[in-house]
Amino acid sequence: MIARTWGGKVPLEYGPGFRVVLDGVLRIDFRDGAVRVSAGEMFVVPKCVEHKPYAESEVRLLLIEPRGVLNTGHEGGERTAQNDVWI
Repeated sequence: MIARTWGGKVPLEYGPGFRVVLDGVLRIDFRDGAVRVSAGEMFVVPKCVEHKPYAESEVRLLLIEPRGVLNTGHEGGERTAQNDVWI
């Protein structure tokens, strides 16, 4: 999925997830620290690791996640995309 995000996302999602930042800088907060991923870089969030993506300004990224993972974690709400839709 190609995504665009800014600000904070739903706190403490669970991995796994593969992220490639296409434009901007993404910070991924963990309970024990944070990782900054810049344009052209990739990062893999390990399975079952709590994390919170954050961007100070707009970030465009490629997300590759296992089938069944919702874009807003288990929080749901109006920002939740229909899952497992082939486009």
